[in-house]
Amino acid sequence: MATDFFWSYTDEPNTSRRRQILSQYPQIKELFGPDPWAFLSNNCSGLLQLRTATSLHNAGWLKILTVSYFFSSFLNHNLFLAIHDLSHNLAISTPVYNPCLGIFANLPIGVPMSVTFQKYHLEHHRFQWVDGIDMDIPSYTEAHLVTSVFTKSIWVICQLFFYALRPLFLKPKPPGL
Repeated sequence: MATDFFWSYTDEPNTSRRRQILSQYPQIKELFGPDPWAFLSNNCSGLLQLRTATSLHNAGWLKILTVSYFFSSFLNHNLFLAIHDLSHNLAISTPVYNPCLGIFANLPIGVPMSVTFQKYHLEHHRFQWVDGIDMDIPSYTEAHLVTSVFTKSIWVICQLFFYALRPLFLKPKPPGL
């Protein structure tokens, strides 16, 4: 199996890079921790996304697609980033409230994923690039099916689904907070 992928045996670069940056710029540590604006930003994005959806309930398909592409996609991306930050408990000082805000941020996205994302994402940071544990590494099946320009194009377009569903097939975890 070692010949199926390119395996790097160097140190994980984020740890050494973090150490180097902190030694050169120790004042960066003041920026660590919860962001006081995150709660407001996440709620505004979520409410604006829901408001946009309700205002388009009688609109034609062309208007819905145009607004989705040029406006709602930015809000949606903001909510995905919020869910990422909430998985690190970076919005509210009391960690137990971050998953609740994550569930709210997840509502306009339509696919429940914030709680599950946190479980897999924190594991990804602890075991980065460890095959079988880090679910950001494509599976053996993906590597062998995605070999042509056509299949790579489909994989890129549907990457969110591969990213979201890969852990559920390869390493399922029990549901719950």
